[in-house]
Amino acid sequence: QARAYIRGRAVSARPGERLAIVLDIDETVLSNLPHMRAHDFGYIPPLFEEWVKTAKAPAIAPVREVYREARAAGVAVLFLTGRQAPGETAATAENLRTEGMGDYAALVLKPADAPRGQTALERKTAQRAAWVAEGWTIIATIG
Repeated sequence: QARAYIRGRAVSARPGERLAIVLDIDETVLSNLPHMRAHDFGYIPPLFEEWVKTAKAPAIAPVREVYREARAAGVAVLFLTGRQAPGETAATAENLRTEGMGDYAALVLKPADAPRGQTALERKTAQRAAWVAEGWTIIATIG
């Protein structure tokens, strides 16, 4: 359904309209299941950071197809994740590239100086608003 929607929305774009989709990363376009299985589904932040830095999370194929549909239709992809900048930025970009999702307009990770107590919802909502203020028309958010 997402692919059909993106294709249809791209066809009906107004001249000059900058269409984009926003994708989360973990458990949306990349799977951490190998790491989770290795740690009995527990979450230990330093071990998760080590995993991220391996850049070996496999793509979640159906969502990668949504990504591909967007790019084929000329719709930009904006990645927005809770992964930590700057330490996880390079590995995240490498992982996306090796999994066939390296063509994107933005990759935004949680900044090291994120306000204490700010929720992911607040941070991600503010980032999407900033993108809209920059002229993007966000047609879908997944994850």
